[in-house]
Amino acid sequence: MAALIADVQEASAPLTAGAEAALRETHRTALKANRRASAMQSLQDELAQADKDARRIKTREQALEETLLDRERSLLESMNRCRTLDLRLDTEQAAHRAELALWEDEWEQLRGECGTLSEEVLFLRESLAVTRAERASNPSRPRALAQLLLGCGAHCDASYAWRTEAGMRPWPLTR
Repeated sequence: MAALIADVQEASAPLTAGAEAALRETHRTALKANRRASAMQSLQDELAQADKDARRIKTREQALEETLLDRERSLLESMNRCRTLDLRLDTEQAAHRAELALWEDEWEQLRGECGTLSEEVLFLRESLAVTRAERASNPSRPRALAQLLLGCGAHCDASYAWRTEAGMRPWPLTR
C-alpha cells in the first residue's frame, strides 16, 4: 500500500489526503479478514509514516541548509562591504587630516602676515599723525620763505654772481 501511494506521488499526481485515507481504510478492511496480513499491514503503515517523517525532516534540513548558506553569503558580503567602507573612511579621514594640516599652516602664515601688517599700519598711522602735527605747527613757514625769495629778487642775483666769482658757495649753509 505504501509503495502504491509513493509511486502515485512520484508520478507527479499527488493524492489528496482524503483519497489516501480512503484507500488505506479500504485496504485495512480487506486485510482484517486475514489477521496475519493485518499485523503486517500495521507494520507497513508505521514504516510508511516513518519514511514520510524522514522525508519531511530531510526536506526541512535542506531548506535550513539553503537558508543558512544564503545568510552566510549575505553576512560575508556585508562584512566585505564594511571592510571596504572602513578602508575608504580611513583614506578619507587621512586625506582630510592632510588638508586640515595644510589649511592650518596657511592659517598660521596668514595670521603672521596679519600681525606684521597690523604693526605696519599702526606705525604708518603714528608717522602720519606726527607729520600732520609738524605741518600744523608751521603752516606759514613755506609761505614766508617764498615771500623772502620774491623780495630778494635782484639783490640775490648780484650776491650769487659775486660769490661764484670769488670761488665761494652761492648760498651759505645756515643750518
